[in-house]
Order: sequence, then structure tokens, then C-alpha cells
Amino acid sequence: MATRPTLRGDELFTRAALDVVAYLRESSALSDWSVSRVVDDVQVHLHVHEDNILARGDRVPFASSFCHQMMSGAAPIVRDSRQDQDYAHLPMATRIRAYAGVPIDDGNGQVFGVLCGVDPWPVEAVQVVDLDLLRFSSRMLTHQLRASRLLDAADAARVDAQLSALTDELTELMNRRAWNRAVVDAERRLEAYGDAVHVAIVDVDGLKAINDGRGHLAGDAVLQSMAGALLRAAGDRAVVARLSGDEFGLLCVGRSRAAFDVLLRDVAARLVEVGVAASLGSSSATVEDGGISAAMGRADVQMYAHKRERKAAAR
Repeated sequence: MATRPTLRGDELFTRAALDVVAYLRESSALSDWSVSRVVDDVQVHLHVHEDNILARGDRVPFASSFCHQMMSGAAPIVRDSRQDQDYAHLPMATRIRAYAGVPIDDGNGQVFGVLCGVDPWPVEAVQVVDLDLLRFSSRMLTHQLRASRLLDAADAARVDAQLSALTDELTELMNRRAWNRAVVDAERRLEAYGDAVHVAIVDVDGLKAINDGRGHLAGDAVLQSMAGALLRAAGDRAVVARLSGDEFGLLCVGRSRAAFDVLLRDVAARLVEVGVAASLGSSSATVEDGGISAAMGRADVQMYAHKRERKAAAR
């Protein structure tokens, strides 16, 4: 008898979240329910059972959201937002009339996101949503999130051991195959948990001229210097790989965009230290905008624009 494949942690959390929002949709008067993630001051709706208002991948500034008001002490269930002084002033009150929400803990005492429901029409009474059920559902999602993260960590350790053998011979960085596998893992984290994911593409300037003018050994030395600079700058903050002849990639997961920008400044400083001229482009991945592959495309476009700017400035 064939054995049933074991589900990954991200798959288990996604199933649990979708089951919760589907049940709340059926058991309450609110039309749309969501498990959302709050990261970098943005609320991203990840797992949605929608009818009128919410859609997977929707992003809203957290500071102006109903959920922020709730977490700041306003009522967790709102019969009519336009009649509630804590919610009436928010921009969303023009299209959200009824609301219910409770925070989701990440299992370590920090806020992961919010379990919330909305409706474009007022409801008769706050009792149309069972607050105890909502809080219980949130606790169950916290437990599942913690268990899923532990499963993911165990899977990541096994994957890391496999990727360590997939290295580029010249630079001893991860090769393109290892990079692609790391991207798949990051994509799963983005889809299931809304973890922040950022990518950068770094390309050596004038490598062909170095190879033609000084020989391929000189070109190889430049690539090795580039690899060392990237690796020292990234530390444990990002995955670094050689993607092609003179192109390198950085993949950063679970850190804020501000932290990634600091990393990129460190990269630029390290490249100056070793005397390698390079062009760089970066982008952040989002659920609704094509994920990591689209972010890599945007980073690539930005990198080539940077290269053109550097060439123009050098004339």
C-alpha cells in the first residue's frame, strides 16, 4: 500500500487557516473573513474566504486599518463603523460597515497578524459574531503556526545539508540549482505566512573587457573577490549564489525592507573595499504581484538601469 506523503508545515498552516475562515463565514453574518499578516507596517490578507470586499494578497497600511484600531483598544466587534467613534474616521469606513477581529500570536509573544471579518453592510447586533469562538480560533491558529514553523525548521535543516553540496566551483557560493531550491522554499513561506522576502541581483561591470584585456585568470579573480565581498556582507542575513557568469543573487527572508536596505549598503561598501565595480538592483516579493520570480525580474531591470547610469556617468 502506498504511503501518503507528509504535508509540510506551510501546507498545514494554510489548510488550518482556510478551514477557519470558511467556518467563520458559514457561522457568522459577516461576508468576508481573512487570516492576515502584519509586516513592515503593512497588513497583507493571506488566506481569505471572500464574497464582497477582501481578496488574497490585498495590502493595506496597517496604521489606517480597522485591525490596528482594534489592537489599539477599540471594540473587537463593530455593528456599524459609521456609528462608532473609534472607526468612523477611517478611510475604510466608506466600504466596511461591520467588523470583527482578534490578533493572532506567533507563538513567541509577538503579533503575527489578525483574524478578521468584514461586511459592506451593518449587522443587527454585535452578537452575530461569537467573540469567544473568534478568540478560540485565533489560539488554534497560533498553535498550528508554532507547530508548522517547527516542521519547516526541520525541513530547512535537511534542505541546507543538500544545498551545501550544490556549489559553484570557482566562487564556492551556491550555484543556480541551489538558488532555485532556496527560492522555492522562500516562495512557500511568502504564500503561507506572508514572510517578507527580498531579492537583489548584482552584476560585475566590464567583466568581458577584463577577460579580453587581462586574461581569464584576472576575470576569475574578480569573480572570486565579488563572491567573498557578497558573502561577508550578507553573513547570516541572506542566501548568496552565483546565478550565471558575472551575475550574483541575494535572497533575504523574514527581515524588514529597512534591514535589507542596510544589507545592500553593506554590500556596496564591501565591493568598494575589494575594488570590484558592479551594478545592483533589488525588489521585494509580494503575494499579489507575481511572487519571487516577478521580484527577480524587477530587480534585474533595475540592475541594468543602474549599469546604464554608471556607464553614462563614466563617459
